[in-house]
Amino acid sequence: MAPADPQDLIRRSDTFTLAEFHEMVDDAETILELQQTARIDRVRTIRLLKACGRYDEFDRGPVKRFREPQDS
Repeated sequence: MAPADPQDLIRRSDTFTLAEFHEMVDDAETILELQQTARIDRVRTIRLLKACGRYDEFDRGPVKRFREPQDS
């Protein structure tokens, strides 16, 4: 299966262009932050990132639920 064209994944109802999406990717630190800025669901966010070849720019390592206790 051929990779999707990023332009085809942007809908008329979206509030951003492909160039603006790339700017949002540059500014975002997490996929969640990008998703909230673009106002699209997580699946579409990830599909767009993969289509643009920028998915690997985000760290998807293990999330620590609890902070380590701090010595005071």
